[in-house]
Amino acid sequence: MLRRLALTLALLTAAPAAAIPPIMPDGPPPVPPNTNMPPPWMTSPRMERPVGDLLGQVWEQDEVAGWRAVWIRRGRSNIFDAYWQHPSGERVLAVIEITLRGRQVIVVRRHAGGQYCRYDGALGPGWREVSGRYTCTWERTPMAWRARIVHLDEVTPHILRR
Repeated sequence: MLRRLALTLALLTAAPAAAIPPIMPDGPPPVPPNTNMPPPWMTSPRMERPVGDLLGQVWEQDEVAGWRAVWIRRGRSNIFDAYWQHPSGERVLAVIEITLRGRQVIVVRRHAGGQYCRYDGALGPGWREVSGRYTCTWERTPMAWRARIVHLDEVTPHILRR
């Protein structure tokens, strides 16, 4: 056994590198990426305005300083009940109204005593994401916000739909 191992080792070290066939990877060799292809979001089937209702039923929203919100639509209207929560545990409830003009989004958030916020944003390429800036009567500095629009018919199993 030791003699056979020594003979194999001698043959391997004596053989020129070209005589040893390269180890082939599993499967075909990788194909280099086609750099002439447009980015995926440009070829997305949602690139064109989707048919039907763009507002969805729920918006999941993020703001500055860790505030997160869920906006729940009232029926088929453009009025939403909005619930914010801060990581510290503070919570805020408000009624909002959403207006769409093409890809432009305007959200008005109303509070007691005439206080309000205005959110201006734009729908992204997939028509499901919104981002922009907002200001409030108590804070005039524009702050960033973003949201994801949820269409329940896209996330609810068919058997549970009415």
